[in-house]
Amino acid sequence: MALAQLSAELLLLVASHLSQPDLLNVSLTSKHLRVATEPALYREFHPPCLRRRPLSKFIKALLKDPKRPNYVRSLRLPEWETIEPGNMENDSWHDHIIIQAAITGGKRIYYSMTTGWDPYKVPGECLSQGDYDLFTSAAITSGYLRNVTPYAKGAVELKSWEKNYDAYRATLFYWYYFSTANLESLPLDEQFCHLLKAGVDEAYMMLLLSLLTNLRCLSFPCVPARRTLPWARALQRFSSLREFTAIPESYYSNEYHPLSFWVNVLTLPTLELFTAHGCAGGWVQPDEVVMRSPCTRLSDSSSITRLVLESCGLEYGDLETVLGRCRNLKTFRYSIQRYRRATVTSKRIIELLAPFQMTLEELFLDNDSYAYWRRFHHEDVFVDEPFTSLAQFCHLERLWLPTHMFGNLPVAREEYRDPAVISTFAGSLPPSLKEFKLYDSHTYPLLTHPVLDCLVETASVKLPDLTTLEVISSHDHSKEDLNIIEEEREIRRDSGTTFTYKFRWSHFNGFQLPQTAEEKKWYSRAATEYTCWDEDRYAIKSWDALQMPNILSREEVDEKEHEEILTILAELEDAPTCNDEIRELLETEFDEVAAMGLQFV
Repeated sequence: MALAQLSAELLLLVASHLSQPDLLNVSLTSKHLRVATEPALYREFHPPCLRRRPLSKFIKALLKDPKRPNYVRSLRLPEWETIEPGNMENDSWHDHIIIQAAITGGKRIYYSMTTGWDPYKVPGECLSQGDYDLFTSAAITSGYLRNVTPYAKGAVELKSWEKNYDAYRATLFYWYYFSTANLESLPLDEQFCHLLKAGVDEAYMMLLLSLLTNLRCLSFPCVPARRTLPWARALQRFSSLREFTAIPESYYSNEYHPLSFWVNVLTLPTLELFTAHGCAGGWVQPDEVVMRSPCTRLSDSSSITRLVLESCGLEYGDLETVLGRCRNLKTFRYSIQRYRRATVTSKRIIELLAPFQMTLEELFLDNDSYAYWRRFHHEDVFVDEPFTSLAQFCHLERLWLPTHMFGNLPVAREEYRDPAVISTFAGSLPPSLKEFKLYDSHTYPLLTHPVLDCLVETASVKLPDLTTLEVISSHDHSKEDLNIIEEEREIRRDSGTTFTYKFRWSHFNGFQLPQTAEEKKWYSRAATEYTCWDEDRYAIKSWDALQMPNILSREEVDEKEHEEILTILAELEDAPTCNDEIRELLETEFDEVAAMGLQFV
C-alpha cells in the first residue's frame, strides 16, 4: 500500500518514528502528506543557532494555525540575546567591537568603534508595525502581556558587544545588549515591548514559552547570565511539562546561577525530571562574594522523581528545601564544582535522602573538590564526614561514588586482610545493587590490589544481583608502582551467576584547559567519565542537553545547512514536489536555493 493511501492516524504513527530531516522529505512530497504529518513536523524545535533560525519566524508559523502550538512537545533553545546590566562605555571594553543601535523611526543605525560603519553586522531586526501588532496580540491572548506599549512610543537606544568565538558553544557569534535607559525601572510589560520591538531574543523566548502550553520537554543548554525577564508569567500555563534541563552560560567559566532562579520551574506540578548545572545558593560575584538567594518559595510537595544537580555549590539548607518537597524520588545525582569549596558533608547528604529509602533506585554523588581547594586555599580546607552505610536503601540498583565518601572502606593495609573489616564494608551496601561504580578521589589513598580483591569478594558473596562492578583510578602512582593494569573479566559466583568486573584509568586532569579542537573533544568525553555522568549509563531523552555542545566539523555544518534549507522550502507555496528534485537542487544549486528560500520566508 502506498504511503499516501494510509489513514491520517497511521500516517501520524509512522511520522512519529522519523527523524526531522526524513519527516521534512516526506512532508514535501504532497499536500496530503504535509497536512497529515504536520503534528509530527512541529513536535520539536531544536535550532542549532537562533541567529540562523530566529524565534520570530517559528512563532509566525505557529500563529498561522491555532492548533500548531499544541503540537510542540520538545523545545531546546541555544544561547539567546538578552539585556545585560552595566555600562559598556568604559575603557575596559574598547578592545571589543562595540556597536550602537539607535532605534528611531523604525530604522537601525550600526556603528563599530573599530571598523566604522558596518551595515552587515546587525544584531537583530527592528519589528515592523504589522509584526509588532501580531506578536503583542499573541502575548495578550496567552496572558503574558497585559498592557501594550504603543509602537511609536519613544526610542530606546541599545549598545551591544559581540562576544568572541567560543568553540565550546557554537560556530557563530552572539550578542549582548546594553540599554542606555534603565529598563529595570520600567514596568514588565513595557520592558517586554521594548525588547520585542528591538528584536532581542529574550522577549521572543518568553512569548514562545507562553504559547506552548502542551510542552513535555524543555532544555536550555546555555542560559545567559544574570539579567532576564521574569519567568513566572511565561510558565503559568504549563500543564504537561515533564522534563527540564538548564545549563547556565557561566557554567563553562566556573560560575553559578542560584537555584532560586528556577523556582518557578521547580514548582510546576507535573515536573518529573529536573536537571540543572552550575547551581548555587546565590549569585557568585567576580570578587568571590556570594549574594545569598535561598530557594524558599517551593510548594509543599513536588512530583519530581529524578533530580540531577551537577557541578553545583549548594548549601545544606538549599538541598534540604528541594529534597524536602520530593515525594517519590527515584534518581538523585549531585556533584560539586571542583573549583569551589564543598559545603555539605557526605553523611549529611545521605541523611537528607533518608525519606527515600523505599523509592531511591539510582544514586550518583561526587563532593570531591578537596585537591583544588587545598592547593589554593590552605587556610580553609573542607573536612568531609563520610557515611557508614547505604544498606537502608533497599531498592537501590545503581550506585556511583568516590572512595572517600565510604566510612567503612578499609584504609589501612592491614585492614584489607581482616575478615571483620571486609564483612562490615560488605554489610554497608544494599544487596539490591545491580551496578556499582567506584572511583578514587584526591582525598583517598591509592587503590591497591588488596582493596580491589575486597571489592570483588564483596560483589561475589554479598551482592547476588550485581551485574557490573567498575573501578576507576586517576592516580598514576598506582599504575606505575603497584602494577595494576586495566582489565575486564567475567567472574562466576558459587551460585552459578556471573558479573562483569572492570578496572580502568581515567587520565582527565581538571587543571589543564583544552586548546585544540581535538583536545576539546577529548576534554568533553574525559570530563563526563571523571564525574561518572556517562551517556551510555543514563539513557534519557534529555541526556544530550547535559553534555557540552559538540564542536561541529565542516561536514556537520553543511548537513545542518541542508536541513535548514529543507525547512525553508517546506514553508514555500511553490516548493519542489518530489525528493529527487529537492536532492538535485541541494547538490547543484545550494546557494541559489538558500537565497530563494530567504527571500520568501
